[in-house]
Amino acid sequence: METRSIAFSLIALFLCLSIGNVLRSQSADEIEAYQPVSELDELPTFPGGLEEMSNYLIENLNYPVAARENAIEGEVRVEFVVGPQGDIVEPIILEGLGYGCDEEVLRIINDMPRWTAGAKDYRKVATKMVVSISFQLTI
Repeated sequence: METRSIAFSLIALFLCLSIGNVLRSQSADEIEAYQPVSELDELPTFPGGLEEMSNYLIENLNYPVAARENAIEGEVRVEFVVGPQGDIVEPIILEGLGYGCDEEVLRIINDMPRWTAGAKDYRKVATKMVVSISFQLTI
């Protein structure tokens, strides 16, 4: 299908999926950061792992018409928090492409199913994640 002419490199996706700061919610107003990130006992995971996340992106991400018409290719880096219940909150574009790509990435991130939250000391914690999503036209 032409609107889904997006090529994803699994290796790039694996390398670009990175853990940012790890946060533990103390109350609605207070957040304490864990340093370093390696202190997590369990990392947040997409349901089914990285391969299923790649499949989700391939099946659901649409190449914006304006980006396709203007031959826009590249990566959009998005940061979001996986909450203690696995919900996705606070997605923001760190590096965008414009032409509708940034909005499409925000849409797809907001529509993601719940993740398995990260854990520290047997408690589920909020974790900041950064993901790069590639847009590449096929010939």
